[in-house]
Amino acid sequence: MTPAQAIERSNRAKALLDNPLFEESFEMVRLALHDSIERCPQADVQSAEHFRKCLKLWKDVKANVTLALNDGKVESFRLEAEAKKNPLRNLFR
Repeated sequence: MTPAQAIERSNRAKALLDNPLFEESFEMVRLALHDSIERCPQADVQSAEHFRKCLKLWKDVKANVTLALNDGKVESFRLEAEAKKNPLRNLFR
């Protein structure tokens, strides 16, 4: 992935995380999963494990979006640092 692609991906991730509808939907799914785990009978180990896996996937999705956001920030800082080291870098391009 090019630096420009990483930065664009980061911008899309930020827009997604800042979107109130996404945040609300994400929270509703989290609450539903917790409720399902709590309501699951102790004897129903298979269902409890399924809900636990779903909750793990929920966390992974959020972590991946956050990672995309952070990767773009790192790339932006790296490009800024390079530009400060060599202000004539893009002069002849």
